[in-house]
Amino acid sequence: MKRFILPLILLVFTLSSCDDSESDVELSGTYAGTFHYNYLSSSKPVPAAKPASISFSGKSYASVPQPDYYPAGGSGTYAVEGKVINFTDNKIYPAVIPMNMVLNGKYTYEVKGDSLFLRGNLMSETLEVQYRLKRVK
Repeated sequence: MKRFILPLILLVFTLSSCDDSESDVELSGTYAGTFHYNYLSSSKPVPAAKPASISFSGKSYASVPQPDYYPAGGSGTYAVEGKVINFTDNKIYPAVIPMNMVLNGKYTYEVKGDSLFLRGNLMSETLEVQYRLKRVK
């Protein structure tokens, strides 16, 4: 019985010392890939993926808009809170820009190697937005 107690104590200690918090994640460089969006309450076909890129420097970000504004870009600051990145856009846009396509608000994120995945549900859970990006610089 004593043989099992020491390994059990070591296992518990090891697991309790692991920190799941990724609040110290700081992104840097440029990530490029695709932007996907889907209106969840619509029977329309899912639109094709669009090119997207986001550049990070310190706690600032910038995303270049596409000519059709899907995505509409955005720039400002970001903060990491657990598994969520909160983007705060600080640009002023003309009325023709679809504001739900601007990189702004809360997105869940996942970093896998040099890839960054962002997912957001915007407009009261009726629009799902995804960025699937790979670090290029």
